[in-house]
Amino acid sequence: MCLLLTACSAAPVQESAEPTAAPEETAAEETQPKETTAPEEDSVFIVGTTAEILTANRSEYNFDVISGTLSQLAPVWLDENGDYQPLLCDYATEDSKTWALTVREGMTWHDGQPVTAEDIAFTLTFLDAQEGGGYADRYENIEVADERTINLTLPAANPRELANLTVLRILPKHIYDGVEDYASVPNEQANIGCGPYRYARFDADAGVIEFDAVENYPDGQPAFDQVLVQLFDSEDTLYSLLNAEPFLTDCTAVSGYIYEDGSFQAYGTNVSGKSYEYQLGRYVKGAFSEVTLNIGNAEDYEEWIYTTSRGDEVQLSLGPSRCVVMSDQPKAFVAINLLGGTEGNSFFMPEPVTKEDLEAFAELFDFAKLG
Repeated sequence: MCLLLTACSAAPVQESAEPTAAPEETAAEETQPKETTAPEEDSVFIVGTTAEILTANRSEYNFDVISGTLSQLAPVWLDENGDYQPLLCDYATEDSKTWALTVREGMTWHDGQPVTAEDIAFTLTFLDAQEGGGYADRYENIEVADERTINLTLPAANPRELANLTVLRILPKHIYDGVEDYASVPNEQANIGCGPYRYARFDADAGVIEFDAVENYPDGQPAFDQVLVQLFDSEDTLYSLLNAEPFLTDCTAVSGYIYEDGSFQAYGTNVSGKSYEYQLGRYVKGAFSEVTLNIGNAEDYEEWIYTTSRGDEVQLSLGPSRCVVMSDQPKAFVAINLLGGTEGNSFFMPEPVTKEDLEAFAELFDFAKLG
C-alpha cells in the first residue's frame, strides 16, 4: 500500500498507525500524539491511498488502519521521546504485575455515552471471542474497581505491559454487546469511537471517506476540521497529485510530507525520461528546519551558478556520486539532492551525470513558485 499525504492547513501531518491487533509481550509500540492545535478556518487534511476499501466497517482491515488512528483510542501511547503517556486512561502499577487503568475524566463516545471501565473489560473479552484469544486470556484477573477504573493482573510481572496497551483500541460495550460478528454492526454504529475525529460518511462511488473533528474534545480542538481519505485505483493516479503542483514540470513524485510551517519534502524518480532519483526539500525561512545532505567530501564537487530559462538563479554542485541543486528564494530555501554523479551511483543511478544533465535537471523545477 502506498500513501501520499497532503494538507491545506497550517498543522502537522501525521502518518496513520497500525490497526487493532492481538497484543503480545513483544508487541510493536504504537505512538499516537494528541491533537491540541487550534485549527484554522475550514482546515482539511487529505490522505490518499491505493488500499482497497469496500466498506467503512471496522471488520475491514484497511479501513481499520485509518479509522483506528482517527476515531479510536488505546489506553496509552508512546511519545516521541519513548515515554508512555495517558491517552484514554491514566495508569499506575506498584509491581508491574497488576496495572490500574483509570479512564480520563470527560472521555465520551461520539454518541455522548461516557467511556467506562466496563468498556475496557468488555473489549478484552469480545476480542478474545472474535480473534481466538490473546486479550482477556493474557490476564490472571480482570477487576472493574469502579465506573472508571479497571485492574488488570498478569500471571507474572511484565514491566513492558504498557507496550501491549498501546495497540488495544477500546470498543463501546453498548454498541457491541451481544454482537457475534464485527461485520453485522451498521457502519454508523460500528464507527462510534472516542477519538478526536468522528466517522461522517463513505462515498464508494466518489472514493471518499470523511471524518470530522469532534467539538469540545477533552484534549483541545483537533488540528484539522476535517480529514478526507481519497481512494485511488492505481499508484500512477495517486502520484499525479504531487505532479500537479505547479513547481513540478516533468518529474514523477513518489511520496511527500508537508509540515506545519509550510516546509515539505518530496522524493521522486523518472525525471525527463531518465531513471533519476532525487530528494527535494523546501525549508521555510524563519522556522527551524534541519537540512541534512549526505554528499561526502565537499572538495570533490564542482560548483557553479546557473540561471534557468525561467530566470531562477540556482547553485549547482556536481560530485562523484551525488549532485546538489540549491535555490535561495524570498520565503524559502530549496535544496534538491540528486542521487547520482560523475561516477554514477551503483544503487540509484548507475549512469554518469554530466554538467549538461544537471542543468537540464534544474530546468524541471519552477523555483520561484517554490519560494
